[in-house]
Amino acid sequence: MITTVIKKDGNEIPWDRSKIINAIHKSSNRCKNSSITDEQINLVIEYVEDKVKEEKISTNKIHDLVIEGLSLYNSSVALEYKSFRNYKKRYSESFKNAASNSNRIVYDGDKENANKDSSLNSTKQALISESIMREFMRQFELKPEWVEAHDQGWIHIHDLPNRYLNQLNCCLFDMENLLDGGFEMNGSRYIEPKSVDTAWSVIGDITLSVSSQQYGGFSIPAIDSVLTKYAQMSYEKYLSYLQNKGIVGEQADEMAQEMTTREIEQGYQGFETKLNSVSNSLG
Repeated sequence: MITTVIKKDGNEIPWDRSKIINAIHKSSNRCKNSSITDEQINLVIEYVEDKVKEEKISTNKIHDLVIEGLSLYNSSVALEYKSFRNYKKRYSESFKNAASNSNRIVYDGDKENANKDSSLNSTKQALISESIMREFMRQFELKPEWVEAHDQGWIHIHDLPNRYLNQLNCCLFDMENLLDGGFEMNGSRYIEPKSVDTAWSVIGDITLSVSSQQYGGFSIPAIDSVLTKYAQMSYEKYLSYLQNKGIVGEQADEMAQEMTTREIEQGYQGFETKLNSVSNSLG
């Protein structure tokens, strides 16, 4: 007769029928079109007790016997009981894998995506979140044969965890279209820049914000063409200023061009500094 149950961690607890009854009821409740009677549950427990000759039994052995007993009296509940048991086991394995990946990222970094600087804490935090999403993808989203092929190297699913959120991959951003006429970002309204220096500053804000919402590289194509409009605005502003000071003709044109060029250089320096000093999910 069973008197003691040996848990997975080695601890021993008294045999308690009610725990088996509760577990079977939960499995029955998860079945859409099936229920189990108290009589069937008692028959299952009696089946378990009849099969065990020892006083002590492991939880794993109990689960196996419960599944056998349920299969005799209610196959639908038996399948659900077995499925949930495996489901918890898979979750446990996924958690262990995620914890292992997290430790690796904290101490060794990560080289999966060259666009992400894993020496930064902000990036490490994002990578640790991704390690959990990677397990979700492997265990619950991808077909088993895809996971096997990925693990064996026949295929490589690049940036696997990011696909869990259906994020965008590498992006060629249409900066010109966004700046034209102004836009709204993160609840704030941005008016269209009136100078090249302001345009550089706004482009930096956009780059940091939008690149945080994706994975992979972020590119602004034709940035010289994008900034032409705002460089012209700066040039005209300086030319008007100089003319009001009495400087006209070729001298005013040269000075306005020099002042505009200097503004472009300073704007670019500010843009580069912003990208190298403010961290986001890409680094």
